[in-house]
Amino acid sequence: MGGNPREIMVKQKIQTANQRRSERYPGRTYASLSTGGLAGCDQAFCIVVDVSRHGICVRTPQPPKKGQLATLRIGLEEEVHTVSARVVRVLDLDTGHDVGLELHPDNPSHLRFYQAFEKLYRKTLS
Repeated sequence: MGGNPREIMVKQKIQTANQRRSERYPGRTYASLSTGGLAGCDQAFCIVVDVSRHGICVRTPQPPKKGQLATLRIGLEEEVHTVSARVVRVLDLDTGHDVGLELHPDNPSHLRFYQAFEKLYRKTLS
């Protein structure tokens, strides 16, 4: 059967994504990603790939390291949400890096962001 290793890996990731703890909504926005580094603060713009109650996936050309604390600033309608979360996954792609950030539903800022994102996503469907 064989196949391109990159395609096989993407298919495996899609299967894994379908087994997640909570429903994922495709991202339709941009964000800024910042991390505290030795030289102060490293920043990059990123694309929100998807959002769930337990995590956010962003694509960026400059990935943080796994385990690092990152801060996302995401504008949704008239409000800017600031979410600090731990980097739990970094996947190197030809088009950048997918970075998985863990959200905690019991964290008030994480819950507010998730609820606003879900509401906006459902609004775009109607």
